[in-house]
Amino acid sequence: MNVEYFLLICLTFTTIIWKVIYSEEGVFCGVKSNPAVFGKNVSISCIYNGSNTCIENRTRTWTKGQNKDLIMMDGHPSLTAERYKETVISCSEVELEISNFSSDDLDNYQCYIDFKECKLPLQLDPYKYEYHPYGEEIKTNFTLSNGGFSVFFEMFPVYPIPMCTVFYGSIPMKDILKQTTRRVGHFYQSKLNLEFKALGKICPITANATCKIGQTEISLLKFESKNCSDIEEKVSLTLNSIEKTILCIFTGICLALVLWSMCRNRTLIQETYNQLSNRNVWDSRRPLLAVLATFGSMSCDILTFTKIVEDNQTLIICFCLALLLTFAALVLLSNTPTISIREGVRKSFVRFIDKFENCIYREQNTTAYASANKAGNTAGKQSV
Repeated sequence: MNVEYFLLICLTFTTIIWKVIYSEEGVFCGVKSNPAVFGKNVSISCIYNGSNTCIENRTRTWTKGQNKDLIMMDGHPSLTAERYKETVISCSEVELEISNFSSDDLDNYQCYIDFKECKLPLQLDPYKYEYHPYGEEIKTNFTLSNGGFSVFFEMFPVYPIPMCTVFYGSIPMKDILKQTTRRVGHFYQSKLNLEFKALGKICPITANATCKIGQTEISLLKFESKNCSDIEEKVSLTLNSIEKTILCIFTGICLALVLWSMCRNRTLIQETYNQLSNRNVWDSRRPLLAVLATFGSMSCDILTFTKIVEDNQTLIICFCLALLLTFAALVLLSNTPTISIREGVRKSFVRFIDKFENCIYREQNTTAYASANKAGNTAGKQSV
């Protein structure tokens, strides 16, 4: 009886262990690349927990999406799956490699080993997925002067939100670093701006900027200069907010003057336009220059406004060009019927001097009349 009782217990335990092993039989999936970086190769792992038969001798199928489009079967890719490659790692593991991983690859994947299935949704996770911007996806602008420097960066696309720091020497400048980030599709667009003003000259200078994107740290800027003369040669003209406001006002005045001159001389402009058909090509040079100067001035004014907003280094050049073209447009528009450029400029100055003298003469007459009127009133009061 003891032997039979022992055999019964052994049979019971064997059955329980077999059921446990059988219940754990299945297929398990996971992202093998950690982190999964967009633009690089990303691997998906499929592990089979079953009998001792090697996974290489079993039917292996990979599908994608809600419709379960075929990607690969037994190591052979479908006609639309050129970027996929399967590798058998061991008797229990197979790997699917996606080359040049992109946002289009974010989908649901299925792995089948015989009739066992596992599902793996590839969804953005800031702890598992990263997009590192490179080349033209990173825009930088570093402006240096004797009294400080300014830094501007723009990164798009990037994922997850970058954590950036700008160092002046070994000092992090977190307090004055302004960062704005917005979601665009799957990824982010991040802009960083920093303006540092020192009390005196900052020479020698060492500045660098780094950003941590997920688990990866990238360098955006490295600058070091120990020669002060190099800094003086590389000085870029930077304007503060008050100077930008003044420049903006003057640019608006230039634009208003050109529009005012066009409205004031619209009759002469129309007459000149009607007479162009009677002129030869050479005699049309002055009206043509008037058109070019007018539209050039207006274009430079608009461009100057844009440069003020962007804080671009070519701001002063655009403004000076707008100022020059505005003066030329005012001179050319004031005497549109004149054929000769020299004669037109001379007539413009003559008209300006005449108007100026008339204004002075009118002011003198007004002053004399006021004085005479005052003297008359005084004499009247005395006679009374």
